[in-house]
Amino acid sequence: MQPKKVMQVGGVLVFIGIAAGSTLGTLPGLVLVVMGVFSWQWENNILGRVYPEIALEKRRAFPGEEVRGYTSIVNFQPFPIPRLRLFIDWPPNLSSPEGEEVILSPESTNFQIVQAFGLRWFEKIRRRFSIPCKLRGEYSLGPLVMRAGDLFGFSEAYRNVKKGERFLVYPRQVPVNLIKSDSRSPFGERSEVSWIFEDPVLFRGSRDYLPGDPYSRIEWKATARTGTLQTRLVDASFANEVGLVVNIATQPFSWQIDRALLEKNLMVVASLLPFVLKEKYRFAVYSNGRIGGIRSTAGMDVGSGTAHYRQCLEFLSRLLPGARTEFAEVLAATGRKLGEKAHIVVFSAIINPQIVKEIRHLQGRQRKVTLIHSGSRPEDGFPRGIRGYQVMEGGRWDELEGITLHPFGH
Repeated sequence: MQPKKVMQVGGVLVFIGIAAGSTLGTLPGLVLVVMGVFSWQWENNILGRVYPEIALEKRRAFPGEEVRGYTSIVNFQPFPIPRLRLFIDWPPNLSSPEGEEVILSPESTNFQIVQAFGLRWFEKIRRRFSIPCKLRGEYSLGPLVMRAGDLFGFSEAYRNVKKGERFLVYPRQVPVNLIKSDSRSPFGERSEVSWIFEDPVLFRGSRDYLPGDPYSRIEWKATARTGTLQTRLVDASFANEVGLVVNIATQPFSWQIDRALLEKNLMVVASLLPFVLKEKYRFAVYSNGRIGGIRSTAGMDVGSGTAHYRQCLEFLSRLLPGARTEFAEVLAATGRKLGEKAHIVVFSAIINPQIVKEIRHLQGRQRKVTLIHSGSRPEDGFPRGIRGYQVMEGGRWDELEGITLHPFGH
């Protein structure tokens, strides 16, 4: 029964008692009036000086890691609150937290986590939890809702606090194994030149010879000078500017989404990003995907260094399933944005005529384009004239310990 109803019933009983001239007859009504006033005051004022908080120890994590945090409630008033519950709106695709008295709320149609508290006057309670990170994404925890029932069970105080926390889970990164194709060249037997292989023209020094190094790479002058076998070190053959273009689409139609294949494709991109950073190249990342709150086509323009690398990882983390526009359009725009000598690397789980046409158009303009295909190998084989790499591993993307890139079109 609502407090106002309780007060009305109590007032009627008091009136009847007075009309009957019975002092004892008014007592039940007075008790109900007092209880109703107490419940009304409780419902409207008890949570006014109660402050909840949710905090995380870090806001960036990789799949397989845990994000630790805590919830706290402070009661800044001389009144105890024996039954208080804290509800936290929780992303449905994020693992439930593990910790003290953290359970999934059965009372709400939303995905909410609830904690129960018993607060004394001027008391602060803090409870810790941990979140297992399994799936890439940007997650928002909150807002927070407090509910406190009164002692008589007539009403429940309610307060919505728009505080919360946000954090990112990066895409998975795994080791990359490259299968190189051998061919003859003026420099002897070596790997075919590609965007990730080395060019023997670009000499950058030498190191001690290791078993397995080809004899054609022995630097004889350095060997004579040091008295020990030395292997020639060379730079990578691609340009200083690299554009990584990511296709979010995984099926012929944009509304068809294979989440596992999407995550696998993004894992390939994230796994190759450290190589670009290590070699100190300028790089950009573009996509036909979308990011919450941004209407335009998503992308990170050319930059370099560790800070730009982290921004690109965050960009990949925020990409949502579902393409915003045709991938061929993004590929064409990338060709216009990057320099003439930049190398464009295409990451896609599907190959359709529009993508093939745009790659050939870029190649016709003497642009360097490499396709990295993470889906199943096409039944008719890869299109002629397009060079790239096929991801060999099948199975679940979150169980792969590494990826192997096999060349095609070389």
